[in-house]
Amino acid sequence: MPTSLPTDINEIIDSLGESESQRVKEYIASLHTEIEKLGGSSGDETMDTDDDKEDEETSTPDDGFSVPQYESGEDYEKQS
Repeated sequence: MPTSLPTDINEIIDSLGESESQRVKEYIASLHTEIEKLGGSSGDETMDTDDDKEDEETSTPDDGFSVPQYESGEDYEKQS
């Protein structure tokens, strides 16, 4: 197998029958091969996260409307 599996996954796979265990390991190896063939990496490196990009995409564009911001310490109940 190109990459090692986490120990808990290995334990689960090893708890299967011999033929099932071998079938699962071969399937995982074929998935790694397919990932590499498609240009991806199946190494043990950390995944890139797009957290910053998601924040930019989900933020609303400036539409000219703004909510008044009040400074802390202002007591509006006394004013009314």
